Amino acid sequence: MNVVINLKDTVFETDRLVLREWKETDLNDFFEYASVDGVGQMVGREIGYVLSKDYWGQGLMPEAVKAVINYCFETAGCDYLLCSCSPQNIQSARVIEKCGFRFVLEKIRKLTDGSTRAARYHILDNPNK
Repeated sequence: MNVVINLKDTVFETDRLVLREWKETDLNDFFEYASVDGVGQMVGREIGYVLSKDYWGQGLMPEAVKAVINYCFETAGCDYLLCSCSPQNIQSARVIEKCGFRFVLEKIRKLTDGSTRAARYHILDNPNK
């Protein structure tokens, strides 16, 4: 069963990051990273993450994703989490691996625009359940 988790007004803080919902004042930063070739194209239609290339390779995204995982398990009480990425998205696959997800299957999925794309699905069980 899918659980709806409303993160509106939720702020996550890690040692190096503050994760919050978008604000209108973020628009220039959003445009800057989304305009860079190789960044904007990798974004899916699900919950996802993007990071400006200026910050790649610093371990920031696994840090951010682990904070969200902790919230889902500790606060929302999820039994497990599922995620997916395209086989071409090596950076996301690496984040998924660093966060402890295990590969389940690769499947062709139909997108809302009618096109199809391969997706690699992963699962992470709540270690406390």
